[in-house]
Amino acid sequence: MSFKNVFWGILLLTIGLLYALRNFDIIWFSWSSVADLWPLLLLLWGISLLPAKPLYKLISSFGVIVLAVVLVLIRPTGDGFDFQFGHRSWSNNSRWNRSYNSDSDTYRDQAFSLPVEKAASKVSLNLEAAAGRFELMDTTSQLISFESHGNIGPYTMIPGDGEKISNIDIELDNVSVSNGQVRNEVIVKLNPTVIWNIDVKAGASRVDMDMKRFMVRRLELDGGASSVDIIIGSLMDTVDVDLEVGVSSLSIAVPQNSGCELRTDAVLSGRRITGFEKISTGLYRTEGFNESKKKIYINTEAAISDLKVERY
Repeated sequence: MSFKNVFWGILLLTIGLLYALRNFDIIWFSWSSVADLWPLLLLLWGISLLPAKPLYKLISSFGVIVLAVVLVLIRPTGDGFDFQFGHRSWSNNSRWNRSYNSDSDTYRDQAFSLPVEKAASKVSLNLEAAAGRFELMDTTSQLISFESHGNIGPYTMIPGDGEKISNIDIELDNVSVSNGQVRNEVIVKLNPTVIWNIDVKAGASRVDMDMKRFMVRRLELDGGASSVDIIIGSLMDTVDVDLEVGVSSLSIAVPQNSGCELRTDAVLSGRRITGFEKISTGLYRTEGFNESKKKIYINTEAAISDLKVERY
């Protein structure tokens, strides 16, 4: 029996079990705790290089994994712990339920918007989404509509200087979390007549982005420890997508009428790439890519991820 196969099997089973328990609200913890455990990968790598018997290396690796799980479940944040049993509550539309078990939770509702009349033809959006859930799906008659619901923040929207708005920064003034339990939902709506360059710092978030109705020229996403679902549209002749995510489930959908090139450096990742031809290690292209009038270039860097890329 190969030590390498057994070790990675245990690691993936552990990560999958944590995902399942968290998604079914049996346990609750912050994914930022997982992202902070990257130094343990060095320990695991070092154990694999030791001139010891496979059994001893397996036991040592299992001990590191157990330590990682314990640290994730008990890591303190703010005034309390990130972890608890069954304390998260969702409403039927997947938004955070405003009825909390703790009277000490401080719930914030924020809403910002900017008029489209003041917008330049191209606008750059820089967003610090932080922990929780981030959604970009719907259009608005405004230039941008921003809503946040939860106990993290407050957020501030800063439009760039000048007669026309060509840059928008949405930042967290001061991250403060009541009772250590992160509940945060950010909903962004964009105007479909403006060309967008989008840069999202997602932190430890669930990210859902359906960009079929938007003219997105460039998308950059730094996902930390996230579940990321992205649908790319075909309204632009050229689209550049740069994704850096860790300990994550990453799903990307690209349109049939656009050629797509995918470069991926996914470490310890399961890959399901359909509708693409493998050109070389880490390089995939759709059929007829060079002849396509519309092109999408995707670059992904993912650690311990489930990567899924498909065409629609």
